[in-house]
Amino acid sequence: MDSRFLKSLIAVIDSGSIAEAARLEHLTAAAISQRIKALEIELNVELLCRNGPSAKATEACLRILPRARQIVAEVASLKADIQNAELASTLRLGLIPSQLSAGFLNKIDRLHQAFPFTRVSLSQNTSRLLYASLVKGELDAVIIEEPDFELPKTIEAFLLRREPLVLLSKEPPQGDLDDYLRSHRYIEYLPDPFIANIAEQYLSSKQLQLKSSCDTGSLQAIKMMVADGGGVSLVPRWQDLDEIGDDCVMTTIPNINLARNIVLLVAKSYGKPDLFEQLHLLLRTGQTQAEPTQPERCTMQVRLAVA
Repeated sequence: MDSRFLKSLIAVIDSGSIAEAARLEHLTAAAISQRIKALEIELNVELLCRNGPSAKATEACLRILPRARQIVAEVASLKADIQNAELASTLRLGLIPSQLSAGFLNKIDRLHQAFPFTRVSLSQNTSRLLYASLVKGELDAVIIEEPDFELPKTIEAFLLRREPLVLLSKEPPQGDLDDYLRSHRYIEYLPDPFIANIAEQYLSSKQLQLKSSCDTGSLQAIKMMVADGGGVSLVPRWQDLDEIGDDCVMTTIPNINLARNIVLLVAKSYGKPDLFEQLHLLLRTGQTQAEPTQPERCTMQVRLAVA
């Protein structure tokens, strides 16, 4: 039984005539009559009493009318559910703590403006654990340090930025940089094992063997320790260092091409490449555009969950 035929029957009953139902349904009167006739044949019962231009429900029709209305309403709800499911979605996005800032949240809000039916759920963790969650399907995309291995074909990578290695200290360094490092307590930046340790690469290239007073993978913790006079550290220039204030000094290391790559890794199964291209563009430039461009690829309301 075609639910559209039931809808036409209800239109006839509610309007009182086949002609008016045809106008409401944007069909011809003949088409409405054919639909009613098909229902009568299928149900083996007369549904309408016709008296000139008017039409009224028979007793049999009145008995099935409530259920017919329910069927038509359920079909309409089913279509609405499908359409809303196509429009509305949740983007499960993970990121390392050094990438979370007020500017980042503003960009997520702008993404929601471009994709109003997409809700963003944020979570923080280490690069290694976020990557594991992405592979297991627990996250749709992650913003992490670039892994030091080849990615599977199910994941696409977008380069967001390169963060060069810098020296973080309480006061401006004096004299030779290597001698300065040797003469101060060293706070070792220790990233996840599957991430290239650019600080260690620098020390190895200079044949510097520093005994660290402590080590941590938290850049925020290193910044606080340096600000408190706890030592100096070699760290990637993450976003917050641009607003470092007077507590620390950031010194560029000359003639060294070492940097931490921050990448957006996307599970291709999420199925919305235009959304990720806009997110990539936002995170790189802060701007959206109507027609997504081909992003650089490398080797909305917001809910924040802190792991």
